[in-house]
Amino acid sequence: MTINSQTERIKADFVTIASHQLRTPISAIRWSLDMLLAEKSGKLNSKQKEYINQAYYNADFLSRVVSSLLTVSRIDDRGILLDFQKTDIKKIVFELVEKYNPYCNAYNCSMDVVLPKNLPAINTDSFKLKNILNVLLDNAVRYSKRSSRIIVTVKRENSHLLFKVEDSGIGIPKIQQQLVFTRFFRADNAIRLQTEGMGLQLYIAKKTIEAMGGKIWFKSSSSGTTFYFRLPLKPKRVSINKPEKKLLFDNDEIDYLYRNLTDGLILVDAKQNIIKINRVIEKIFNVNEGDVRGKNVSEVILNADIAGSLLKDSGEKNFCLTKNKNNYRVIIFPVKNKAEIDGWVIIFYDQQKKMTKKETEDEIKREREFVAITVHELKSPLGITKWSLEMLQSENPGKLNKEQKELISQIYRGNERLLVLVRDLLNLSKLQEGKFEIEPAAIHLETIVGDIVKGFKITAKKKQVTLEWKQPKLPKVYADPSRIGQVITNLISNAVKYTGKNGTIEVKTEKKSSSELKSLIGQSMIKPNFVKNFKGYIVFSVKDNGIGINPMDQKKLFSKFFRSNDVLKSKTEGTGLGLYITKSIVNLHKGDIWFTSKIKNGSTFYFSLPVI
Repeated sequence: MTINSQTERIKADFVTIASHQLRTPISAIRWSLDMLLAEKSGKLNSKQKEYINQAYYNADFLSRVVSSLLTVSRIDDRGILLDFQKTDIKKIVFELVEKYNPYCNAYNCSMDVVLPKNLPAINTDSFKLKNILNVLLDNAVRYSKRSSRIIVTVKRENSHLLFKVEDSGIGIPKIQQQLVFTRFFRADNAIRLQTEGMGLQLYIAKKTIEAMGGKIWFKSSSSGTTFYFRLPLKPKRVSINKPEKKLLFDNDEIDYLYRNLTDGLILVDAKQNIIKINRVIEKIFNVNEGDVRGKNVSEVILNADIAGSLLKDSGEKNFCLTKNKNNYRVIIFPVKNKAEIDGWVIIFYDQQKKMTKKETEDEIKREREFVAITVHELKSPLGITKWSLEMLQSENPGKLNKEQKELISQIYRGNERLLVLVRDLLNLSKLQEGKFEIEPAAIHLETIVGDIVKGFKITAKKKQVTLEWKQPKLPKVYADPSRIGQVITNLISNAVKYTGKNGTIEVKTEKKSSSELKSLIGQSMIKPNFVKNFKGYIVFSVKDNGIGINPMDQKKLFSKFFRSNDVLKSKTEGTGLGLYITKSIVNLHKGDIWFTSKIKNGSTFYFSLPVI
């Protein structure tokens, strides 16, 4: 695997998690907290409200973390897509100032606005501009000193508007000022004052302003900071003619694509005709731009995936293509004018692009940091929320009615799911960095299995599932009891999840010789790591008569984030990381893990450990 594809994979992993598995439970938690705070389920006393507000604050923070990380990931993948429209700056500024006045009062600071009477409207993306000002005002208030003053100024400078947000707060240490607009940066004094934060907002603001054709900078000292940014009143646009209407691309967007995407780029109009290609595409397909301009892209690039992606209802597409023995990741996204597609951008990303050793190390470090910092930032608020909810459930702050108890239980379960997800992400991060450690000792596997089965008896009983286990006497294995316990827990948990009412789960641990183990593994589709051990092996198995695994899905089962369609239809919760981490743990113990399964007839999962 090339370094580029490895780092792309790490990024893609995170985006999958953030978009599909974090946002939904966080939204559900916030909805339930809203219900409680609105007292639609009953009155609350002040202490109860305090705990619920604390949980709500943390849920809101989690939501902002996910939103920021998704934005950064999209910027890195495809730049910034803008929706230009005539924008009333005065209206935006006064709306935000009104929003921040209560926070200013709480921080004992004031906010003043300086705007000329004849301030012109600006043609820009109003939503993104509001986000930029929101970030600057939030920082100004958050890092202000007592009785300090924040001044927001907007004025015209020739063909631009100059925005200025000035505070008399803590300032940015001089030694760290060159890092202000980098990802994940937070100044030391800011961390001491406010422990939370991702250090992404100014990075996003800078990228957005530059995509709008503007520039951002700042001045800072121990007596405060002033952020400036300039935006053109009318961004320069390139008009590209086509038969029915004009397809407009911003110069800045094209510059961004050509500057940052050093691989192939094709611009296509709504009729799938080529508007422009770059030199990389000319080289890949041995064509000249002058010869192919105006031709249908399908005539130049004979590929069904590309042709199928250029449809009126098509969204962003991402797939691989091989050409001249080189592997490319093809990314296609539509250029829209309101709801209508005006054309497409097609990018050919070279997955075998060479990097220097230092570039390689820096890139991998950044992408791993992306995951590691996410995990750290998510873990803390989840822990605080769990504590708040446990206090409410104890009813020490006050009695709860039946509906309130149910809502708090729903929030608690959602928070626990997020904690499991964060734990899995942390394990994934450690595995990718080679820091996933095991501390093996001589243990009896059946003792650990017995304890875990006992814990699952209650859950199985609630589901009306029979959980069978007979504890044998077996020789010891050399294993980390905590990590192997994690493996056993995951496999039994999956069996309970995917076994229906009145089902049966059978758990076993047996001693097998090398030849018996080889025969057993041979019945599965998994390529074994089998190493011959003359003392034999202990084989753990858990057999269920649940939904089974579709043959099409079986080869993907131990890959990261994979969840089969059948599981998704059953609405059973999960991260799609459990089996990947489970397999990694078993392999670290020089064991094998495999399964057999028939659709609607259940599955049997096995893993082996060498006897010592």
